[in-house]
Amino acid sequence: MKKSKNIILNLISIICVAILLWSALHLVVYLLNWQKTNSEIENINKYVETKTNTSDSQGSGLLDIDFESLRKINSDVKGWIKVNGTKINYPFVQTSDNSFYLDHSFDKSENKNGWVFLDYRNNLNNPNQKNYILYAHNMKNQTMFGTLKNTIISDWLKNKDNFIIYIYTEDQCTLWRIFSVYNTKNLSEYLKTNFSSNKKYQSFLNSLKMKSVFNFNTDLDNTEKILTLSTCDGLDSRMVLHAKFISSNSINRQCPKDTFK
Repeated sequence: MKKSKNIILNLISIICVAILLWSALHLVVYLLNWQKTNSEIENINKYVETKTNTSDSQGSGLLDIDFESLRKINSDVKGWIKVNGTKINYPFVQTSDNSFYLDHSFDKSENKNGWVFLDYRNNLNNPNQKNYILYAHNMKNQTMFGTLKNTIISDWLKNKDNFIIYIYTEDQCTLWRIFSVYNTKNLSEYLKTNFSSNKKYQSFLNSLKMKSVFNFNTDLDNTEKILTLSTCDGLDSRMVLHAKFISSNSINRQCPKDTFK
């Protein structure tokens, strides 16, 4: 009987040690990935210069991005996103699926922190597409889309300058105005990219607007192009933001003046 108890106690001890070792290893890997992501962001920022311009009504400065150098690091780069009032200020990439960049960094090395990526179904050069979707992890160190949750905080919502998103590509800068922010457990409804009719698209837009935790007082019609940002918010929930296209400028990637007041 005593021998059996000793065996059981030994097994329990072994299991406990194994759990501790696994947890320690998991923590080490997490910290290493965290450090790598921060180092990569620092390296990428070498290829971006902030310039002031009178056309930038927010006064936050325009970005002059060396896309040629970024492409040498990763040919998948498609553009750059900047969201006022958050730390979202990164190049985004795109590949043939929506899984690779969930656990690979900008330089394509394995990293559980992943990177910001465009839905594989989207084509930035296709004028007929309606919903352009960007994904990234909700990182605790506030990298990637870790500060997307700022958009539902009252202080952030008090500043209308925060309602503008900048998307830079190699040949233009576009402005997008936020019209909806919310949390949802429906993980597919807002991810539609094509619609069979204008009526269905209008219904889709109306549903997105109704979900918002804040009324942005933005009109929507079925001619709109929209931008969607999506990140995890727990195991079975997502934090989602939608913005509508306002305007673009293809001259030296200078952003057009926003008339939003």
